[in-house]
Amino acid sequence: MNMHGVDLHKSYATISVRNDSGKEVTFLPRVKDFTAYVETLGPDDAVVLEASSGTFFLADRIEAQGALCILIDAYRFRIIRDSWNKTDRRDGVPRRPPF
Repeated sequence: MNMHGVDLHKSYATISVRNDSGKEVTFLPRVKDFTAYVETLGPDDAVVLEASSGTFFLADRIEAQGALCILIDAYRFRIIRDSWNKTDRRDGVPRRPPF
């Protein structure tokens, strides 16, 4: 079974695919057409999404392809919650141009 770790952004998704032994077999840094990506999934795939607005809609589409979809609540996912390097707040702050 291939495990697909998906990080959803506003206009694209970053996806890491790992095989049964945990080795990364594919890395997709900027998937803009997520619908086309979902159509490539099948029963040998499991997709992990961070719960946010719209993820239940995406989960239904992923499961309609026969793949397993797992939603993670980041606030309850201890590794992320307790991380000192969580960057979402830093990334969301508008920055001034360097010039």
